[in-house]
Amino acid sequence: MALILYGKPIQKKIRSDVAIETALWRAKGISPRLEILYCQTDDSSVHYGQLLQQQGSAVGIEVGLHSMSLDSEEWEVLDQVEAWNEDDNVHAILPLDPFPPKVRKDVLGRAIHPKKDIEAINPVTLGDLFLGISRFVPSPVQAVLTLLDSYHVPIEGKHAVVLGRSTGIGRPLALLLLQRNATVTTCHTYTQSIETIARHADILVSAIGRPELVDVRFVKPGAVVIDVGTSFVDGKLVGDVCFGEVEKIASAVSPVPGGVGPVTTAVLLQSVLCALRWQRSNGND
Repeated sequence: MALILYGKPIQKKIRSDVAIETALWRAKGISPRLEILYCQTDDSSVHYGQLLQQQGSAVGIEVGLHSMSLDSEEWEVLDQVEAWNEDDNVHAILPLDPFPPKVRKDVLGRAIHPKKDIEAINPVTLGDLFLGISRFVPSPVQAVLTLLDSYHVPIEGKHAVVLGRSTGIGRPLALLLLQRNATVTTCHTYTQSIETIARHADILVSAIGRPELVDVRFVKPGAVVIDVGTSFVDGKLVGDVCFGEVEKIASAVSPVPGGVGPVTTAVLLQSVLCALRWQRSNGND
């Protein structure tokens, strides 16, 4: 049976470290603060924002929630972002997909100052990520790497297959695995013989959001399988991976829920402190 890659122990350690550093900042009169923008009609965004607010409060980070209606004008949202850019008491800005119809993601991304762009949606931050010099990595991507490192899964020299090519997960994850000296294959909607390609993976990461698509046909015996996908089926949260099947042949597999998810929220709060350190540093690099 596979080793189960639980995220809760990792989350607990990161949150402990975050709480210690946050207390040090507060002792100096500085309160770390994250501002979240979300569309009020999207239940998943509302839930995620509230979860981050609760977890931030538990470690001393202030999290503001700001809803956008479906008829929000782009200029209104950009004005709010610019106000946060100019506010030294705001250290990180997080817009959550989906956005109102009039708000373009690329325009909003360019509006966020790179020093507050903790999810790496500004082209400047993405460019630094490509060059390997970015301070910020999208939190689900950082969570996958943190999960692998915490369980001492070797990356260098391994064949990693990433299912999904979104700009928020699939593409940056493939890039960072490549920077860690893995041989990387990215699969997507138009990939032919996707099961055959996936079966060659030493590390298989699924981030496509198709419930229980990845079964034993996709998995080489002994592979490490990381499930980033989340979907609700009959009111139950499930991942991309048929956990019961894959657990029998993989060497390690992350569950949904309880795998990548808890680490994602922890590393996001960690990024708020990273942004704060950068903004308060004497060198304005």
